Amino acid sequence: MTSRPGKPLLDDPVAFLFTDGSALPNGTAGWGVHITYPDLTETNGLRGPVVMSARIPNWVGAFAVTSNTGELSEMYHALDWINARRTSSSPVVCPRFNMVSNGDYCVKVFVCQ
Repeated sequence: MTSRPGKPLLDDPVAFLFTDGSALPNGTAGWGVHITYPDLTETNGLRGPVVMSARIPNWVGAFAVTSNTGELSEMYHALDWINARRTSSSPVVCPRFNMVSNGDYCVKVFVCQ
């Protein structure tokens, strides 16, 4: 099944993850993930700077602060959050999550591969 940015792929997901990352002209970049549930009773958020040193926690391989490293950092942290909530390695019993990103680069990397 294919999709376009902003169109959920899965029916009846456990949660929706909305992601964004960007860089500013001042040399900083960051990422964020907003997590909401279908019943709208709870939301969560993750956010942080793009980390450029392997010595610092949350480093995901970035060597520069760019919009692309912000976008890739958001996807990494969203997928890490999902992975921490998997209850089984079987796809039959795993919860389903919808990730929505406005990052054209990330959507092409993850949807087209």
